[in-house]
Amino acid sequence: MGPAVRDDERATLLRAPRPRVRHCWVQHAGGEWPGVVVQWRHEGGQWSALVSWVEDAESLRVEWLPAQRLRRA
Repeated sequence: MGPAVRDDERATLLRAPRPRVRHCWVQHAGGEWPGVVVQWRHEGGQWSALVSWVEDAESLRVEWLPAQRLRRA
């Protein structure tokens, strides 16, 4: 179990804005897989996203991918 959280800290955490989770389609390994964008970054004029997706029943992938390999779900 994690550290105890005071009531005032808990109230602050509950009021904090939560980032929106974005569902997407990931183009990878010759297929398209349902995924979730966790974070975006902009470097060198290009956008990329930290994305998680499952390719098969035993494989959870989490990778930075260029935006061109993602499609809005």
